[in-house]
Amino acid sequence: MPDLPNVLTLLLDHFDPFVLQVDQQRSFHKVGIRNVEGTLKWDLSPVNLDDIVLPKLPELRSAVDSLLTSGQTERVDLGAWSLIPWNGKIYAILGQGVEQVHYESELLKNQQIVDDYKRALDRSSIVAITDHRGVITYVNDTFCELSEYSREELLGQTHAIVNSGHHSRGFFEELWLTITNGDVWKGEVLNRAKSGRQYWVYTTIVPTLDHRGIPKQYISIRQDITEQKKMSDLLEEQRAASMHNEKMLSLGEMAAGIAHELGNPTASIQAWLDVIESHLKRGNIDVEQFLKTLPKVRHDAQRIGDIIKGMLTYARDGSKDACQSENVGHVLKLVSDYCGFKLKKSQVKIHLNIQNPYLEVDCRLTELTQILVNLVNNACDALKNSEQRWISIEVDEKQATDNGKFVVFRIIDSGPGVGKDMAEKIFNPFFTTKTVGSGTGLGLSIVESLVNGYGGTIFYDHDAEHSTFVIELPQHQKKEGS
Repeated sequence: MPDLPNVLTLLLDHFDPFVLQVDQQRSFHKVGIRNVEGTLKWDLSPVNLDDIVLPKLPELRSAVDSLLTSGQTERVDLGAWSLIPWNGKIYAILGQGVEQVHYESELLKNQQIVDDYKRALDRSSIVAITDHRGVITYVNDTFCELSEYSREELLGQTHAIVNSGHHSRGFFEELWLTITNGDVWKGEVLNRAKSGRQYWVYTTIVPTLDHRGIPKQYISIRQDITEQKKMSDLLEEQRAASMHNEKMLSLGEMAAGIAHELGNPTASIQAWLDVIESHLKRGNIDVEQFLKTLPKVRHDAQRIGDIIKGMLTYARDGSKDACQSENVGHVLKLVSDYCGFKLKKSQVKIHLNIQNPYLEVDCRLTELTQILVNLVNNACDALKNSEQRWISIEVDEKQATDNGKFVVFRIIDSGPGVGKDMAEKIFNPFFTTKTVGSGTGLGLSIVESLVNGYGGTIFYDHDAEHSTFVIELPQHQKKEGS
């Protein structure tokens, strides 16, 4: 039994039971307490058992002698007596007092556990307690240090005192709806200290419920994640820069193709202008013939506009754009156009196979085209020394377990692919299968990052006959705030 003397002191102070202490010499003392300058101390009085009437006295003497001789440490019940060994002595408690000893003992032990937990929380976390209205009733020192408010300034206030204004009204409405229903809420919150300094906390709010299951108070446990958020923002900036650089490299490879694609319709328009000018100089104007040429000239001009618009779309930073539903066939047509010159130059044929021509997927157009262009360009480079040179993009639908659908892209080329050991590394940053100076090694890691951003997956299919990358994207993305 933990800390028996303290428990007995509490018991004697509150209930005054009959307690005997027996030492190794079999001397009996009655245990009492007295107050010495505000401190409770034991008062041991020698007692002759023959002078008082006690139940089961012979059995008590025998049991005490047996316990002291054997050194047994377990409690022994003897009728109305309970015998408890402790530090070489026996404590004999008469009546129901022993049950109170156990009760007080467990109470002390549980209180110690609670105190240990509280101390650990106070030293490692930001802790606050509010009533059911959200009024602060307790804050620990860490809360005060981080918020720069004193305890007196915080108590009686709500958490509006540290509201940074960063989060929407709907954000806090959803928080309150969760905890007032008795559920635990977890999330990241941007707060503002007294000085105006902002700091991020990862927050867990736990409701404590009354006997009716209604929240009576809320315990908030927070961790300061300001530095982690700064690091995350820095990594995101670096990722965005890497994505931009990779995109610019792709545009560089496309530059010759763009010039070629622009050259054909430009030359056609120039030729028609020369013909018109020649007819004008001779005064031989055939209006009907000119009208017949207008659709061709308009088509060439439209082609130039489409090429320029496509390149501008591909080059712009669309990472902050909202996801929109895009026709998959349109996306693949753009990819085919962007990669057209490189495919022609490398003598690689491309096949687009879409099971459902009306299939759409939620995405940022610039990102999805960048994903597919990267994979097509990589396949094109890999086929440089192959006899058969073709790339196939196949698109189909796949039912998900949560009743949603995935759009599945398979980028297949006629090459033999890569070994399993190498395939496990190809998504690592700076890993490349190309010759030195031919690639940054960031392409596939960026592709994987973009795919993961949609809640999708990308993997290399080891079981396919030809080199095959598989991308699975949720057909629909969750709307912001939903």
